[in-house]
Amino acid sequence: MPIQNTDIAAQLKRMSDLLEIEGGNPFRVRAYRNAARIINSLARPVADLIRQKEDLTEFPGIGQDLASLEEMVQTAQDMGYKYLAITDHSVQVRIAKGMDTHGLEKVMAAAKENGCFLELNAQPDRLDLNDEACRLARYMGVKIAVSSDAHNTGNLSYLRLGIDQARRGWLESSDVINTSDRGDLIKMMTRI
Repeated sequence: MPIQNTDIAAQLKRMSDLLEIEGGNPFRVRAYRNAARIINSLARPVADLIRQKEDLTEFPGIGQDLASLEEMVQTAQDMGYKYLAITDHSVQVRIAKGMDTHGLEKVMAAAKENGCFLELNAQPDRLDLNDEACRLARYMGVKIAVSSDAHNTGNLSYLRLGIDQARRGWLESSDVINTSDRGDLIKMMTRI
């Protein structure tokens, strides 16, 4: 199933919310919200527009930074990915590195209590969560999202490193939300 406009818009909206919570630049927050609204209102799928090499910056509210998502969406589809998540995080935030086991247990307990998931970031220079943290998450019943943390299309292949890290941490497919089918994933991501 191709990536839908509503999926892209939801991710952009989620990113704007996270930026706002982190006290990010209000203009950037507004830009992501506007882009989400515009993409959600498009009659044609963004994936089709990208395939036809249309310039997304021609749509009001979509600047060059957001238009660079075109290549990411197309590459993810070409690689057979069923889902695409777009997130933003501060470079300074490295939750798992440097945190002792007790601190990590507290983060995981809070994640479980609040129905949150932890990210196994597969960027080679990060690779956090490590294998021990993955085992702890499994023991505590906290689900993991394996992420390539792709900043360009070449980085999408980092997902393989994340899968290897998850295996070293004894994670099974039931521990990793990426392995869920769309319906189950939507249920997990929806909070009532």
